[in-house]
Amino acid sequence: MRPCYAGRMTPRALITGANGFLGSRLIRLLVSRGERVKAFVRAGSNLSALHGLPEQQVELCMGDILSGHTVYRALAGCNRLYHLAAGYSPWQSDARRMFEPAVLGTQEVLHAARQRDIERIVVTSSAATLGSTANAVAMDEAHDFNLPGAEPSLLAKHRAERVALLVEIDAEPVACGIDVAGVVVAVGSEVTRFQPGDEVFGVSKGSFAEFAAAREDKLALKPSRLTFEQAGAVPVSGMTALRGLSDVGRLQAGQKVLIVGASGGVGSYAVQIAKALGAEVTGVCSTSKLDLVRSIGADHVIDYTRDDFAAGDKQYDLILDVGGNSALSRLRRTLTSKGTLVIVGGEGGGKWIGMGRQLRALALSPFVGQRLTILGPKEHYSVLERLSELIENGQLVPVIEQTYTLSEMPNAMRRLVAGHARGKLVITVVDPIARAGQPHHTV
Repeated sequence: MRPCYAGRMTPRALITGANGFLGSRLIRLLVSRGERVKAFVRAGSNLSALHGLPEQQVELCMGDILSGHTVYRALAGCNRLYHLAAGYSPWQSDARRMFEPAVLGTQEVLHAARQRDIERIVVTSSAATLGSTANAVAMDEAHDFNLPGAEPSLLAKHRAERVALLVEIDAEPVACGIDVAGVVVAVGSEVTRFQPGDEVFGVSKGSFAEFAAAREDKLALKPSRLTFEQAGAVPVSGMTALRGLSDVGRLQAGQKVLIVGASGGVGSYAVQIAKALGAEVTGVCSTSKLDLVRSIGADHVIDYTRDDFAAGDKQYDLILDVGGNSALSRLRRTLTSKGTLVIVGGEGGGKWIGMGRQLRALALSPFVGQRLTILGPKEHYSVLERLSELIENGQLVPVIEQTYTLSEMPNAMRRLVAGHARGKLVITVVDPIARAGQPHHTV
């Protein structure tokens, strides 16, 4: 590909940071769909990740990513901007020095996009964990755009690892949300377990909406003890916690369990479920959330900002790691010789698509006495029904920090992404055909 600025073709998408981990993969995805793309990279950058791309579909643009004027020129003919160079990776030694100019550059880039006929703006930032409030500035700037017909709805945050998070790759609008609780208004011809009027909870992709569709095998009847708001906070996190402890972790009564990330969505359920199963529970969380973890039943709490859970002599039969950033060797030191480690999610990643620890754990497990494993996804009504039994018995109560309206959803997502939530955040949707003010559908 020959470096240039303009128009051998009319591409639909401009991608900044195109030679990075995320950008190079996004380009290949769009090219595989037959789309034309402008790949925008900093002058002098390593272009090895872009080798082999067809010239007839990919136009390479070289320039300063912090220059709004340069991006304005490159945006000619495009209707989408994927700004993947909105921050700098914190593993770089000079990341703190470089981040502030990057954010200011992001604002200029977005201002330039506002001057063009851009239908969609996608922004990622990779420096939130540096503790800089400037990251929020960049994210808010992307959200504050009021482009005619536009839906600049992505604000992804790169969690200080080498894998970025990207949502809404397609140009088509994508509904967010996965947890759901509400009333069935219609059923398919082959549905046998539900009928209109049933109160249900479960999983529905695109649940941040007034109406949502769901598969029958991903829904269960709503526990009678819960409101819609409470039930909408249960499905994914509750199923993850229950399966991690019981199905994968094989927790037995009397065992000692350590829950890393005990104050979050999954962790707050895990503490309660472990207690219901008869375990002695230790929860790891930050200073501001110690009282919360104690209040939901933890026998012991560890403030990770002051104490190292792996520093002492205490060992555990089961560790459920939802925190995502503890080294495998450190976790193993805290396990008994025959203990089990369950890693949830890919937060602590590494170079293997955010799954470095998981892959190492699975590879090492056959050669050591400890059982090192991971939790794979499973969304099924049978797990929801087991959660319902715990709820109806009073052994499991959703921890909800705050409820938001659908229009306030961006604020809820910003709080969630920033890691400030204590328990769950809930979006309440009012059914347009219900009485005014009557909550009908909660996600």
